[in-house]
Amino acid sequence: MKRFKGVIPVIPTPFNQDGDFDGKAKEELRRVTEFVIEAGAEGVIPAAGAGEFFLLSESERKEVFDITIDQARGRIPVIPNASAASTREAIMYSKYAEEAGADGVMVLTPYYSMPSEEEIFRFFSDVGQAISIPIMVYNDPFPTGVDISPKLLARLSHITNINSVKESSLDLMRVQSIKRLCGEKITYLYGNDHPALDAFLLGAEGWVSAAYFAPLAVELYKNIVEQNDRQRANETYAKLLELLEPESEEEISNPSSYVALQKTAFELMGMPVGPPRGPLSPLTEDAKNALRKKLTRAGIIAK
Repeated sequence: MKRFKGVIPVIPTPFNQDGDFDGKAKEELRRVTEFVIEAGAEGVIPAAGAGEFFLLSESERKEVFDITIDQARGRIPVIPNASAASTREAIMYSKYAEEAGADGVMVLTPYYSMPSEEEIFRFFSDVGQAISIPIMVYNDPFPTGVDISPKLLARLSHITNINSVKESSLDLMRVQSIKRLCGEKITYLYGNDHPALDAFLLGAEGWVSAAYFAPLAVELYKNIVEQNDRQRANETYAKLLELLEPESEEEISNPSSYVALQKTAFELMGMPVGPPRGPLSPLTEDAKNALRKKLTRAGIIAK
């Protein structure tokens, strides 16, 4: 069973200015996929939260899977987000991803229904039985309202094709707890946009990052995990802190601004991926200017 490690970015879903996933948007999706491949990423996740999966139609979401898989051409693993509120729908997206040639799927805990631990286990067990490719469990307690504890994850690790977790609880104490309880069955992937240096030092084997700073994320991973070069890792960490520390009130007060932030970053980098779909809003001009300054200071765009 293929194991995922390293930097695995989540990519935006491009739209035109009217919010349509048209031909030009589909070409931009190919450009974004190519960008993370050239950055040295070791995987890519289409149609995740930053890809606005919750605002895509079924046909659009499946086409995002197809285009990303086709563009990657086996050069890096493609791990589409197959999350859904119902078991039936999560199985449908997971089976479609497998048939389309995906290397695995990422599956979020069911949202809105606030499932119990037993219901969470049954959900992942049913999805696991429906497919043969690896499953990356996605634990994000903030939008879902439920938390997969290390103890529950250890139980989930006995489902044959569950072999990694994207952990977004912000609790770094879980790195060692998960390693202790799950052993080699689960690869721990840090799942937040705050720089992952501390997580790597504690034993994280990868980082599911935003796509626009993939080159810096890869640089940090190589410096600290592969080369054990603390000095260079600290230099990269400083750039990431410069980029990712909230600067505008919009970033601090609006939890959904991460979607507009990534899309605006790609626009400023010369890869226009359009605005978010409603009800999400584009960045204000002040926030866009603040982001431009941060991208410049981090060396991602030229002065």
